[in-house]
Amino acid sequence: SGNHFAYVANSTSGTISSFGLDTTSGALTLMGTSDFGSAMVSPTQMVANSLGTCLFVSDQSLTSISSLAIGAQGSLTIVQRLELPFVPGPLALSNNQALLYATSTASARLMWMNVGAGCALTYVNSMETEAGPTEFLPNVQGTALFLASPIIGKIQPFILASGIPVSAASSGNECLNANSLVQHPDTGRIYVGTTGDRICIFGVAGSSLSELSGSPQMMPTDTRHLMMDPLGEFLFAVSGNSGQVHMRQFNSDGTTVEVTAINPGHTPNLTAIDEAGKTFLVVNELDETITSILIHRNGISSSLEIIDTKSVGVDPVGIVLVAP
Repeated sequence: SGNHFAYVANSTSGTISSFGLDTTSGALTLMGTSDFGSAMVSPTQMVANSLGTCLFVSDQSLTSISSLAIGAQGSLTIVQRLELPFVPGPLALSNNQALLYATSTASARLMWMNVGAGCALTYVNSMETEAGPTEFLPNVQGTALFLASPIIGKIQPFILASGIPVSAASSGNECLNANSLVQHPDTGRIYVGTTGDRICIFGVAGSSLSELSGSPQMMPTDTRHLMMDPLGEFLFAVSGNSGQVHMRQFNSDGTTVEVTAINPGHTPNLTAIDEAGKTFLVVNELDETITSILIHRNGISSSLEIIDTKSVGVDPVGIVLVAP
């Protein structure tokens, strides 16, 4: 089906904007704005489970993570607010969806929770990380987790056993101003966006990373956020300075080449793409808008088309796209 639900976390508003998305046409429809009062003050990072039934939201003001049930028509119902020992930031789910991970940038911790029936969370434990962790991702095999630390400019691997972090591996994988990470679905290579003008590219063997010969690859401008094409054909790089989203095709050696770029608004900072790679969404921070963009695939001659733009709340900082 082309019908999806998109959710945007508005930190200053303390709300979540909900949209319907037709991934075939790119049309966006505002479904409503959810305000959970004192149960959610400052929503930031979000992640949804693969079934599209649970949405987990970091709340930095309350030092907690909220669990929300997603209804059949996209409605959101708060199930639980789990208080944590450290302020949560970015979130990710384990490959089997049984664990929720959260980093704490201020406290340099990696936390994990059990995910139970009805979207319920139970806090388990945490481990110390390198300073200032931001985005992270579990590898496709579920045997390791890689965490970006822009303060020290490194990628830190954590070894997983049944999804649970058991030890931190050596963090000698340098990438200056490392900020966001994505993994290619076929080659397993990891691409790291930076707040500078480059992308770092690593080969992966278990929990070990090896930088490729063409890395770092220079970019036209800063690459503060990366998004991977689920079909593995393109890498999308968001540039806040130029206000553009760059679509780049993969070369056989793992490097990328520019195909096209598009300007969806002022200071794009977040993206989400549907599982079929037809449509992606961009949140524009200064405009406080969300824009839908269709992907017209034709190899190096592929193009992007802006379809729709809608308003969101104040200070949009998180986005999730759900296939119900």
